[in-house]
Amino acid sequence: MIDRILDLSEEYSELKKAVAAHDRVLVTGLQSNQRTELALYLHRHGRKPILVHSSDKEAEDAHKAILKTGLESVLIKSGDIRFYSVEAKNRNAECELIRNLFQLIAGQYDIAVITADALMRKYTPPAF
Repeated sequence: MIDRILDLSEEYSELKKAVAAHDRVLVTGLQSNQRTELALYLHRHGRKPILVHSSDKEAEDAHKAILKTGLESVLIKSGDIRFYSVEAKNRNAECELIRNLFQLIAGQYDIAVITADALMRKYTPPAF
């Protein structure tokens, strides 16, 4: 659907040019499902987009929608992550976060989905 809209619209000609030239693209003001569709469009055109969502729920929904297409998606959401703390609720969540961060750094994903809160967090353990 979005392919047709972008291909037929002069309004989005700058976006299409940037995608074709493999330039960086920053798009704001989209609804959650529109962000996912745009990310799929960018992936079809040889890109590895990063989606930023405002809530964990939106991020999880986008992540699930991407996985349904058969693509590899990395999900990094906000949460109560406390490295090496007895107060940590779940070590599995920490292990998943570390695995996802390594995948993100290594580029082992098709589309990354991240919450704004997760982008603002410092993930280095206190000992560093």
